[in-house]
Amino acid sequence: LDRLNDLKIKFRENGSYEQDGLFSDNESRADSGNILFIDYMHLLLGVAESGENLIPWLDKFSGKRPMIRAACRYLISRGQFVNQTNKILNLIESEEKSLFSPTNKN
Repeated sequence: LDRLNDLKIKFRENGSYEQDGLFSDNESRADSGNILFIDYMHLLLGVAESGENLIPWLDKFSGKRPMIRAACRYLISRGQFVNQTNKILNLIESEEKSLFSPTNKN
């Protein structure tokens, strides 16, 4: 939580939350605003811990969802930040289910 406000400012000022290109050349690189992937995770974990709404951030980071999902699963397997990562994973998976579930037509 110590970095949460700083990270929110960093992401808003740099606009580095944009979706990655389809063929990004280096997944481990820092984005244009010197934002590393760990910054994305720290922000999401902080937002989850503080009880704020994660959905706007997950929408902004939609291009990084596969990496976020993998990082969350890794953290859970290590027993770290389990409550926060479960919140993040549950939201990602529920949004994906709603996207791919058939709609009822009358």
